[in-house]
Amino acid sequence: DVTFYNLKKSNLLPLIPAFVKEELENSYYCVLSQNTIIFREFTKILKALNELGIKPIVLKGAALINTVYNGNGALRPMVDIDILIAPEQLETTKQCLEELGYKINMQDFGSIIYELNRDNNFSLITKSYIEIHWHVLHKKFYRVLNIDERMFFKRAINFKIEGIDCLGLSAEDNILYLSLHLVILHFFSNILWLYDIKRIIEVYKDNISWEGLLNT
Repeated sequence: DVTFYNLKKSNLLPLIPAFVKEELENSYYCVLSQNTIIFREFTKILKALNELGIKPIVLKGAALINTVYNGNGALRPMVDIDILIAPEQLETTKQCLEELGYKINMQDFGSIIYELNRDNNFSLITKSYIEIHWHVLHKKFYRVLNIDERMFFKRAINFKIEGIDCLGLSAEDNILYLSLHLVILHFFSNILWLYDIKRIIEVYKDNISWEGLLNT
């Protein structure tokens, strides 16, 4: 994970106990291994969607790894992939996932979680999950915020995952999105998202429009 990476980069690993170093190193390569598998399956989805003319906004870890974590899959653990789809492309996206062997695991306001398990693909070590959203934020946020979701697509940035074109939230929208999830939905229980926000600010510090963020 990021702790092992930073200690190694700073040449501080010799200063910590051997058993701690071993635990951190194991965690680092475990995250890398799991994310490699997740991205392998996700690239199949991205290719299929691109062939249909659908360019989703990739959310959370999958986008952040490829933008603010320098493409190092060991630095940001993930459980699943989250993508935002324009509402008019939802049915086509659902059909695409089903043709790739995914089935619905759970449905909520504005999102559906699909899973691909070992019954469909014996190369998987564990189940592969992808959550498709047509609302970028949970319904709780709409009670207090006046959000025009079309603006997320208008302000989206372009980047690549394994050479495949996709979209990501702008720095300002990412800070808003992660902050709201952290505060309202998870009550500051996930320090990982705080570190995500820190990384976004570090990488885009010269280009962030704080006034635009405050006026969102």
